[in-house]
Amino acid sequence: MELGVGEIYLFDYQSYNQLHMALEIAVEKNINFSCSLISRMPPRRLLENLDISSINVQWMTETNHSHSAKPELLIIDEAIKNFKH
Repeated sequence: MELGVGEIYLFDYQSYNQLHMALEIAVEKNINFSCSLISRMPPRRLLENLDISSINVQWMTETNHSHSAKPELLIIDEAIKNFKH
């Protein structure tokens, strides 16, 4: 899957393995720019099966953590605007 700069994509998956494979392929095929991910899955869970060192990850959660975003449209919008391309 080739991604476009400044584009937003929705990953619809049936299992965590499908999500991990799709993200790995997206990162491998798009090495010329950085990828960012907003996920309901905490980064520690992503790390179990995926190298996220090259992905800017935001965890969508109600709790306050570094690299987290509350599940509110204005906050998510701001997080998207702040991602570095």
